[in-house]
Amino acid sequence: MQFLVASDSFKDALTAYKACVAIEKGIRHVYPHAEVIKKPMADGGEGTLDVIATFENTESLVVHTVDPLGRPIRATYFILNQKEAFIELARASGLELLLASERNPLLTSTFGTGKLMSDAFEKGIRKFTLAIGGSATNDMGSGLLQAIGFRFFDKKHQELSPNGGNLNRIVRIDDSAVHPDWYLCEFNIACDVNNPLLGENGATHTYGKQKGASPSALKKLERNLAHFAEVLQTINSKLDVQQPGFGAAGGVAVGLSTFFKVQLQSGFACLANWVDLESAIRKADYVFTGEGSIDAQTLAGKTPFGVAQMAKKHNKPVICLCGRKGKGYQKLYNHGVTAVFSILDEVTSLDKALLRTEELIEDTTINVLRLLTLNTFR
Repeated sequence: MQFLVASDSFKDALTAYKACVAIEKGIRHVYPHAEVIKKPMADGGEGTLDVIATFENTESLVVHTVDPLGRPIRATYFILNQKEAFIELARASGLELLLASERNPLLTSTFGTGKLMSDAFEKGIRKFTLAIGGSATNDMGSGLLQAIGFRFFDKKHQELSPNGGNLNRIVRIDDSAVHPDWYLCEFNIACDVNNPLLGENGATHTYGKQKGASPSALKKLERNLAHFAEVLQTINSKLDVQQPGFGAAGGVAVGLSTFFKVQLQSGFACLANWVDLESAIRKADYVFTGEGSIDAQTLAGKTPFGVAQMAKKHNKPVICLCGRKGKGYQKLYNHGVTAVFSILDEVTSLDKALLRTEELIEDTTINVLRLLTLNTFR
């Protein structure tokens, strides 16, 4: 019997790899001689770089940069096969870099991520994959662009350091300091959601509150995005700011797409292709997947949904483990998931649950597979 384990991370508790190991331990309690294939997965959000780190032919670089508020930090990115940089936006511009009291998308910027890109560019890299989940920003990538040489000016010809709060002041963008080779670069953006830039389902109204925006700040941020989008469209008349995925990470893809060749891809699809996930699914008898929280948003491109969709093509049963089952999780049953199991075994605090995540995943896997011995899945 062959099991495929393709789990995402359990946020704040386990990396994708450690979650896969915990599931494997549970499988071996019940089926000690089974073949278990582990494929740690991610969907373009935070934790994606941890999965990349398991690939062969990767070079890890730790460089000086800044956090979303401009404070000095060190952050990691990878160069794959000596020719492609893989950069996770959350490493320099992520929400988890800030205390809850510091979170404010009017002030935060993607400048630190741009510094990582500049470091790779200076090393001769001309192909970039940018995983954009988990951001603390709402600046449409303006900070990132500033870090690679773009300059932003208001109507009084004063230069600005852009952030979500002052996009409405920008009336002119100068690229005279941008190295010409930047325009020869390829950018793949690995995205874990499909929201447009503006509107009720856009960047601000969907994600602004969790990034620290008050109700009044949400209104200002939305107006600022709309203004800056108009400025960008005067530069690139073909720019469609409502393209699905352009609302991710506060509109980072919009800023990049204005000037460069950009391909927006499902973060899950990128990683699935790299690890040849479909081939592993095809050979498996049972598939395990999971992440910290499962709800209706999982259908927007999260790892368990991607795994289930791929498994459905090959008529493979999918068992999904999670810490929390949220509203609408049952919709996954129509998209390839056989069953969803919460790993929690008692009423407890989040802090205590996080400390026990590995144990709980292993124990839940054991209980699920004890049912499997009764052939109840088929």
